[in-house]
Amino acid sequence: MIRQAGAKEVHVRITSPMVKNPCFYGVDMPTKEELFANKHEHEKAMGQVIGADSLAFLSTEGLLEAVDVDLADTSSRCIACFSGAYPTNLYLK
Repeated sequence: MIRQAGAKEVHVRITSPMVKNPCFYGVDMPTKEELFANKHEHEKAMGQVIGADSLAFLSTEGLLEAVDVDLADTSSRCIACFSGAYPTNLYLK
């Protein structure tokens, strides 16, 4: 639709890291196999699928810095949907 409106280029920026893993702690979301970012390894490939000239995500480190979280303190946060590192053994690879 943006191109139909006359845009010559489309650049998409996502203000979250790529969600590659499901949440087992209360968030209703697709399975790992159904997650878009899990199916496509690189931002370039994802951008092509959605028809964008470029696609970029916020890094996990950028997210934690933006919300002023101590990067070394892993006890106060769960970022398993981004990293795949679950705080419990609910998900075994």
